[in-house]
Amino acid sequence: MNAFLKHVAEDLYKKYGNRLADTAIVFPNKRAGLFFNEYLKQMSAEPLWSPAYMTINELFAECSDLVEGDIILLVSKLYKVFCKHTGSSEPLDRFYYWGEMLIKDFDDIDKNLVDAEKLFVNLKELREMGNAADILDDEQKKAIQQFFANFNSDEKNEIKRRFLDVWRVLLPIYSDFRESLRSEGIAYSGMMCREVIESNKELLFPFDKYIFVGFNALNRSEAAMFRILQQQEKALFYWDYDVVYTNDKHHEAGRFMRENLEKYPNAMQSDVYDNLGKKKNITFISAATENIQTRYLADWLSSNVDSNEIENAVVLCDESLLGEVLHTVPPTVRDINVTMGYPVSHTPVYSFLQRLIELQIKGYDETRKKFRYEAVHAMLKHPYTLQCSENARAIDEDITKKRNLFPSTDILHADEFLAKVFVPATDNLAWIDNLRNIIYTITNSSVPTDENEDAYTELFRESLFSVYT
Repeated sequence: MNAFLKHVAEDLYKKYGNRLADTAIVFPNKRAGLFFNEYLKQMSAEPLWSPAYMTINELFAECSDLVEGDIILLVSKLYKVFCKHTGSSEPLDRFYYWGEMLIKDFDDIDKNLVDAEKLFVNLKELREMGNAADILDDEQKKAIQQFFANFNSDEKNEIKRRFLDVWRVLLPIYSDFRESLRSEGIAYSGMMCREVIESNKELLFPFDKYIFVGFNALNRSEAAMFRILQQQEKALFYWDYDVVYTNDKHHEAGRFMRENLEKYPNAMQSDVYDNLGKKKNITFISAATENIQTRYLADWLSSNVDSNEIENAVVLCDESLLGEVLHTVPPTVRDINVTMGYPVSHTPVYSFLQRLIELQIKGYDETRKKFRYEAVHAMLKHPYTLQCSENARAIDEDITKKRNLFPSTDILHADEFLAKVFVPATDNLAWIDNLRNIIYTITNSSVPTDENEDAYTELFRESLFSVYT
């Protein structure tokens, strides 16, 4: 059984050969492009021009005059609009979480080309359900009726009041937020998609063919883009599915795929999609603990995985095991692609930043203008401090031995790195800039020195880059 992307690479190479430079391959995400490129290289013994790779969001961005804004900027803009319409005095840091959720809701509204005025109707209209009839199905109507039944009771509390107050102003918040972003030439992803689809301007597509690979449940803006390129005869579609659930009209997993195949026919023969029904070789191994699972995995990888093999997947039911799994990966496995993500909170850079913040919040005595021993001790013992400062260990031993509860900056500023760390924060922006410089210094000191470094070390280096960004 070959991977889906390998089948696509073979089919496209048969169709276009060395003319793939005139095509753009559109994936749901960036990761797929890396694997596809590897498969495409296997198709030809000679060098060939690569097709362009892009995500569906990047395709919309190429057709738009707007630029997608960073989430921090977007939430800050939304905060101003929110306070204007609600009169809220809630600080930005408390609003941030809700702001992200609200932007996600706005993003879903726009990507599905929903009429916002009909969606954000007032409570009375929703209860009557009259004006929402054309945007809600029976199940959604029933759910909303049940939800709002709770608001008909005599009980009045602060949560209900605040909910209703915000509900009434969601439409002006949505409208003003979009207008504020548009005036600055920025947008969130869904807003950009909607602007492209609903604009009257002619869309220009520079490539001869746009090849859509691996999509499933389409939102309305994606479906509209598919239709536009299909009508211009510039689109090819490669769907990833299995005939087990597409041939069965009652199989829930095939619902969206059956619609896709009907509207946008598959460019590849269906015989490669008959895999689930074939006999599988499955072995069950019992393990008393999760640690034993990871140890067995290491043995299995050593025995079964060739160093050049890329078509193996380890699927974890418990994502907290990722760290242990990475520790036990044998040296023969060189290239690892972690798709599940890894919490920054589990990395050394997180604990380092925590200690830096504690150093400022609890570790500085304003009266003496000196740092307290506990915070200094914790900072000096951190692995990143020891990595970047050759004086950290000696200073820590000295102030501990002398019981120096408030070491002076003369002692602490023994080198350039420590001078950056032990600086009292008097200005937020200046302190954040100092944080960035400290992380930059640590990142530079973490340049790989051994080609055989384990996956864990590479992961920690990646976390430094993410935090710096």
